[in-house]
Amino acid sequence: MNEVAVSKEPVNDRLEKIFYQLLDTLDRQSQERQLLVREKEELGKLTQLLINQTKEVGQYEAGIRKRIQDCIKESANEAMNSIEKSISEKSNHSIEQSISKIAQICKSMDLTIEAFRAEKNKSSWKIFVVAIISGILSSILLTLALIPKPTLPLTTEQIGYLQEGQMLVQMWPKLTKQEKNRLKAVSYEIMRNN
Repeated sequence: MNEVAVSKEPVNDRLEKIFYQLLDTLDRQSQERQLLVREKEELGKLTQLLINQTKEVGQYEAGIRKRIQDCIKESANEAMNSIEKSISEKSNHSIEQSISKIAQICKSMDLTIEAFRAEKNKSSWKIFVVAIISGILSSILLTLALIPKPTLPLTTEQIGYLQEGQMLVQMWPKLTKQEKNRLKAVSYEIMRNN
């Protein structure tokens, strides 16, 4: 009897260690998810800030457009650095390879992080496109509202507006239906507020 109990004790200890490793992995996953949620909230705040700033478009349009582009680049860089740091910290933890459940949890965490990263990249592009389109639309609206109908020859500024409009026309077919609807909604919102 004692020999049986002695031989089972290491298995129980091993199972207990595996259990604690699983709990530790779940705790780390929860912390990483909280970090990702906070990053997503920060991105949401930056997006709201971007929308608020686009409403202030007027005589300072060029400066605002530059600020929006800088904000988007900074936000994207911070998000990428944070996600890369999160992935780097996760990869520094060594987990026993022979335990299949721990490997599955790690794989699940990788998929979650990659999906969030892809969504974040997609969101960054959407914000960038919204910034460009809102700048173009506000330029067109300002032109229509403040400048009498153009007479030939066109000014350099008018040619710039036409080129930006042409760029939007060329990008439009390449956008998804969801992106087009989002851009239309933002355009209508800007027109209503002006």
